[in-house]
Amino acid sequence: MASRKAILMVEFYGDTQEEASAKAEALAADLKSQGLGYTHVLRHDAAGKARVWQVRKNGLGLMLGMKGDRRPTPSSRTPRSPQGAGRVCGESA
Repeated sequence: MASRKAILMVEFYGDTQEEASAKAEALAADLKSQGLGYTHVLRHDAAGKARVWQVRKNGLGLMLGMKGDRRPTPSSRTPRSPQGAGRVCGESA
């Protein structure tokens, strides 16, 4: 089993739920096609989204409480435009 070292959480917006869902599904398909990621979970309902953000909030507290020199550094980057998303994801703009 591969070592999991990071979690990528992405929130998509669209004029409709279907548009936002299509964007999420396209990213998941692209990641899978490149062999990136252990699993690709999509949450479309309000309760599911709330659970995901609660996991992030709880995980942040655990990470900040770790001892030692190799303590993880939490990061949150939010691009303000679609063009900024490539820079956040490590692509050249």
